[in-house]
Amino acid sequence: MIKRQGRGAMGRLVGIGLAAAITVGAVMWVTAGASDYREIKAELRHGTPRWYQTFISSGHPVGCGATAWAIVFGYWKEHKGKTKLLRGIDMPYDQQGQNDATLGLEMARIAQIMDTTYGEWQGKKYGRTTGGKMMDAEIYVKSAGYTNVSIERVRGLEYDKFRRVKEWLDQDRPVIILTNESDAAFTSLHYPVIEKATLRQKKVLGKWHDRDVYYSVNMGDGGANKEIWVREYGVNDHPHTGSFSMFLLNIR
Repeated sequence: MIKRQGRGAMGRLVGIGLAAAITVGAVMWVTAGASDYREIKAELRHGTPRWYQTFISSGHPVGCGATAWAIVFGYWKEHKGKTKLLRGIDMPYDQQGQNDATLGLEMARIAQIMDTTYGEWQGKKYGRTTGGKMMDAEIYVKSAGYTNVSIERVRGLEYDKFRRVKEWLDQDRPVIILTNESDAAFTSLHYPVIEKATLRQKKVLGKWHDRDVYYSVNMGDGGANKEIWVREYGVNDHPHTGSFSMFLLNIR
């Protein structure tokens, strides 16, 4: 029920309203409430395999690109019915160290198809796959007998990339993200696998505005997921991770 107020009461209400706000020029600042914020989320239905880089014959790690694709293919094999992927691997599969022969063979095949290059920087061996060559993982999928396959590389604004990632996660498809860790210099490029995506928004003048974007990712190191922040409005409260591309796989 709405009760009408007299002129005196209305005047007191106006006075209270003005006292509750701070006016600067023509702008009135009012503290935002919890209802002025919301989160939009998407998440895989299952966790991805906790696999990590195997060694190739030269003693180099196979590369994070091949490892990321192996993790994605393992998910498709176990949860999406694409059982011909990753020959010799029965899902779920626990990796037997960095010298795992069965898993290592499949990772090496993927790396070879993608022309992964190997080298050493400051005494540390590495395997490196360019973003363009990551698209060649499609050849591996087709060699397993799945000819109706596509890989899309998505670049651009973080908010736009988030919406494509959300679309894929909503369909229970893992996504690979190409990131940059500024303190790692030449070996800074990395390919984690996204399992969960979150976008934070704030309501301003009745409209929702995008603010923060962060992901829960499998880093391909055999450990627990890590939260990475690729966009944070205002002053960063979390370590920033550069995000270059998303790789969206679909096998029909």
